[in-house]
Amino acid sequence: LSGGQSYKRNVSIEKMTYNTDGSIKKVVVTTGIAQTRNFNPFDSIPAVTYSKQNRISAYTNVNNSGVRRVNLLVPRASGAWTRISGVDFGAGAKSFQIQGGGKASSAKVEIRTGSENGTLAGTCSIANTGSWTSLSVATCDVAGLAGVKDLYLKFTGTDSNTVFTWFKFIPT
Repeated sequence: LSGGQSYKRNVSIEKMTYNTDGSIKKVVVTTGIAQTRNFNPFDSIPAVTYSKQNRISAYTNVNNSGVRRVNLLVPRASGAWTRISGVDFGAGAKSFQIQGGGKASSAKVEIRTGSENGTLAGTCSIANTGSWTSLSVATCDVAGLAGVKDLYLKFTGTDSNTVFTWFKFIPT
């Protein structure tokens, strides 16, 4: 992004309660309620699933089959990231898959835990597909992903905007 501009979106959910007359009590915004369950990383996860992000934008488009999808746009500024809290890898994950593309010649996604600069579990290259509508699936090996972790997908090496639509892990 130019001019030091940064996009940040943090999701917070608040509990709503009712007065005896049925009206909603005033909601006081806090840091949100506790996570209700851990996240399953072995499902295909839409790119817009995250609990926190930095320098990421979401947009929708219609693919060649007429299907509307929401994508995440990773700007050309390296270091953008998304976080998913409380990801339960159980006994472990052996690989990671991500569908993405764009015109970047060296875009990569680093799979990290704990923070955007935390423990590196693996790195996948995102193909230069020549456009945001032509996508491919990249797969890479990961290590050290067992139990419950806060997961960060950090995007590096982007010299042009990159998109991704979904990701998932393959269990050991």
